[in-house]
Parts: sequence; structure tokens; C-alpha cells
Amino acid sequence: MKLGSKLRMLFYVGAMLSLFGIGLILMGERAAGILLLIAGVSAVVISFSLLKAFMFADIREK
Repeated sequence: MKLGSKLRMLFYVGAMLSLFGIGLILMGERAAGILLLIAGVSAVVISFSLLKAFMFADIREK
């Protein structure tokens, strides 16, 4: 598995965690929802920025 596909998978997992966190908050489980929301958003931001950095580095090599 390439690094780009692993980062893309981390992006999708982070997005799912964020949605589960929002769902838990709406169902009344505030603490668990906030923790999942924070974990999901941080995974999305980290994976998205790393993907963009690798894409920029790949463009500069060509």
C-alpha cells in the first residue's frame, strides 16, 4: 500500500469519526461526542495537509 493511499484512508476515517462524534453529541453523549469530534477533525487536518505537501513535492520533482 502506498503512502498516499494510507493518508487518503486516514482522511476518510477521520471524516467518519467526526460524523460519529456529531451523532453522539446530538444523541446526548456530550463527552464521548466531543472526544470523537476532536480526534476526527485532527485526523482530517493532518492527513489533508500531508497529502497536499506530498502532492506539492511530487509536482516540484517533475
